[in-house]
Amino acid sequence: MESIHETSFASGTPTEEEMKKVAKSERLAVHISNATTKLEKRTAPIGFPRIMKL
Repeated sequence: MESIHETSFASGTPTEEEMKKVAKSERLAVHISNATTKLEKRTAPIGFPRIMKL
């Protein structure tokens, strides 16, 4: 049990390295979203709804 606690898997608190990985993933997701939005705006025909809701 101590080995689990020492590695913080059971504590629920992410390590600094894990937080950096999450931040990097979130930044990548934002960049992809922004690029997709720009591309969508450039390629959508005039008068065509950009976002189609199902």
